[in-house]
Amino acid sequence: MRPWLRVRVSLCIASDHFADVILLAVKGVVELLQNTQAYFERRTTTLPYLRLYQSIVTNDLTDIVRNADLCEWQELFVGIGGKSSNYF
Repeated sequence: MRPWLRVRVSLCIASDHFADVILLAVKGVVELLQNTQAYFERRTTTLPYLRLYQSIVTNDLTDIVRNADLCEWQELFVGIGGKSSNYF
């Protein structure tokens, strides 16, 4: 792994650039991604949208559906339709 990648992930976490954190973590070694996922799991209680970020990156559509607000079913349907090519 490039040594700057771990530092960059830490800097992005410190500055709340969560989308960047995920994008960088998936380019690193498995350990970096696992540590980043653990961080997101700890923070989802205070920042629920982080769970959505993580579910999108890991392609976990089940988690997205289980935790969706049914009042936003149209957005959910569009989102799942765009990501679900592997399921049909």
